[in-house]
Amino acid sequence: MSSNLLQICLFSLALSGAFSVTLFKKDTFKSGKCPDFEPMANFNLSDYLGSWYEIQRYPNQYEFFTSCVVTDYEITSVDSQGSHVLINMTYVRFGKEEQGSLDGLYLKNDNKAEFVIMPEYSTKPNSFILKTDYSSYSLNYDCKEYPLGIIIESAWINARTRTLPEQTIDELKDYLQQMGSDISKFEEPEHVNCPGTDTYNKDDLFKYVNFSS
Repeated sequence: MSSNLLQICLFSLALSGAFSVTLFKKDTFKSGKCPDFEPMANFNLSDYLGSWYEIQRYPNQYEFFTSCVVTDYEITSVDSQGSHVLINMTYVRFGKEEQGSLDGLYLKNDNKAEFVIMPEYSTKPNSFILKTDYSSYSLNYDCKEYPLGIIIESAWINARTRTLPEQTIDELKDYLQQMGSDISKFEEPEHVNCPGTDTYNKDDLFKYVNFSS
């Protein structure tokens, strides 16, 4: 076996192990019931549109090994159902810049901070914003209950800029904790060498992958 092939095999084994450790280590689900929560009232969709930088999050299977996550909300059309929103996401995974998008719907006559994600498959809101001041921070949350008493909680602290004051982060975490959510699950993805920054170097992206996340 050549040295190059051996290195590839060893890397593949390490990568597979990293995925396994992550899947079992991270508290992506637990037993119990979802906390009682209410999305923010008197929501102004127009003020919420635009880009949001991910600051911290609960671990979830869709964002394993991602960093530099930015989500952008844009209204594409308005009809009798409400405002159709395109939710674009850009991120870095394993040294590669990637992007994806989801269709969302903000229901007509709804004044709460909630969206129907993938309205072709769902008619009820399934993505919620608990708190936002529109100009600096946003606390996004969801919790789903499954058979056998299993719940999956998702939470994100987002910001209009790449950083957020620790006091604001602590206040948002305290809000979740008082609601009954386990804030020890929060993790902070890498914010180093992100596209669009002055220090961005595409050749150095891979070295910032954090296999312990």
